[in-house]
Amino acid sequence: MGRKLRRVRVVASRGPSRTSRRTAPVVRILPRVGVRVGVLGPVEASLDGAPLDLGTPKQRALVAALALSGGRPVSVDALIDLLWGDSAPSTVTGTLQAYVSVLRRALEPTRQKRTPAQVLVTVAPGYALRLPEDALDARVFDATVTEEHRRSSGPLLGPSRLSREDLEVVVARLDEALGLWRGTPYADLDDAPAVVAERAHLDELRLVALEDRAVARLALGDHATTAAELEALTSAHPLRERLWALRALALVRSGRQADALEVLRAVRDVLADELGLDPGAELADLQDRVLRQDPALAWAPPTRAERAPEPAAAPPPSPPQPAAPAAPAPATPAATSVTTPIATPAAPGVRR
Repeated sequence: MGRKLRRVRVVASRGPSRTSRRTAPVVRILPRVGVRVGVLGPVEASLDGAPLDLGTPKQRALVAALALSGGRPVSVDALIDLLWGDSAPSTVTGTLQAYVSVLRRALEPTRQKRTPAQVLVTVAPGYALRLPEDALDARVFDATVTEEHRRSSGPLLGPSRLSREDLEVVVARLDEALGLWRGTPYADLDDAPAVVAERAHLDELRLVALEDRAVARLALGDHATTAAELEALTSAHPLRERLWALRALALVRSGRQADALEVLRAVRDVLADELGLDPGAELADLQDRVLRQDPALAWAPPTRAERAPEPAAAPPPSPPQPAAPAAPAPATPAATSVTTPIATPAAPGVRR
C-alpha cells in the first residue's frame, strides 16, 4: 500500500543529549546495590553493581522468561514453551531444574547451603523471579515514563505549566530512562505472543518518552538541536503525527518558517500515500498558524520555581545593662516630743 517507508536507525536519541546533560540535574532511577536485572536488550544481571555470569543462552533466556512475568509464578510448561517451543528434549524437566540450580547460585552467591532462595524461588506451579520494584529495568522504565508523561503532558502551544527546574528534572529522568535501552527488549526470547506484546508495549512507551522529552526541551528553549533530533525520529517513525508537529514547531522557533511549512507538506504526503488520510487536527491547526505567523507559536520562557521566603533572623540579644542604683530609702521622720502639761491639783481655797 503506497511507497515503502524508509526506516532510519536512531542511535543518539536513546541516551542523554549533550544539552540536557549540561542543564538538567543528575538523577538515578536504578539502585546501586542488590540484585538488578536488565531485559531492555540482551539479558544481564548485576549484584551491587558487579556483573553476574548467567551462563548459557538457555539459562539467560530462563531469566528473561521469568522477568517477563513481573514476579508472578510461571508454570514449568510455560517456561518450556518459551525456551524450547516444539523442540523440547525428553529430559527437559530435569534440564530446567539444573538451570534453576545454577542460576540460584549465580544470583545469590553468598546464600548458605540448605537456605531457601530469595530471588529465584519455587512457587507452584513453577518458579518466580522475586525482585524489588526498582531492580528490573523494564519495570523502572515503564513507571518513570508513565509518571513523567502524566506530569508534563499538556497542549503543544503556550507556556509550560511547569517551572524551569521541573522541566529540567523531566528531561533528566527521561534521559535516564531512555539510556536503559541497549537493544531489542527480551532479546534472548523468541517471538512468542506474550513476548511480542510486551515488546510492542515498551516500544510505544519509548516513543512517548521521546515525544515528552522533546516537548520539555522545546519549553526550555532548546529549539535547534531538538529540531535535528526530531528530523531523525520522523524518518524512523513517519506515521507518528506528534513527532512531525514537534519538528515543525522547533523549526518555527529556530527562525526556519519555510522549512516548517515544507515539513508539514511532507507529512501530508506521507499520510495520504500510506493511509489515505489527511493530517489530524493538531497538524492542520499548526499549519494554519504558521501561515498566519501566529504569535502563539513564539517561545514563552518557563517560570522559575518560587522559593519560600526565609524566616527573618532573630535580633541579637541586647548586652546586659548595668543595674540601676537602688533608690534611697525614704527618710523616717524624727519623733517630735510633745510636752503635755500635767494638771496640778489646785490648793484648797484657791480659785483658778
